Amino acid sequence: MTAVVQSGDGSPMLKTGEAARLLHVSANTLRSWERRSRVPMAARSDGGHRNFDRRVVAGLRDALQEGYVGDRVVTRALELVASGRYDEPEVLRVRLTAVERELGRLAAEIRIMRAELRRG
Repeated sequence: MTAVVQSGDGSPMLKTGEAARLLHVSANTLRSWERRSRVPMAARSDGGHRNFDRRVVAGLRDALQEGYVGDRVVTRALELVASGRYDEPEVLRVRLTAVERELGRLAAEIRIMRAELRRG
């Protein structure tokens, strides 16, 4: 089960362990990235535990998928978050566009296969 808490503005947050699992990195790696970053990537609970904004986790995920390593992962993730890419309506629009593109590619591939089958 996802360990979701709410930030002061009501946006969903992930506990360190859950964010680390989603990113396929250790919790220590995630804490290290947050410590070395000059920009706060996580809010602190009353008990001092880190809670990561889902947008930051999405940025880290995408930076890792883009091949960034080390401190560049955090830098790239924060650039992606600052771009507004993960704002809720925008996330849906980006995903929709990607799915529509993929569907278009698959439809074209199907047309080509059908034409080849008709030829014989």
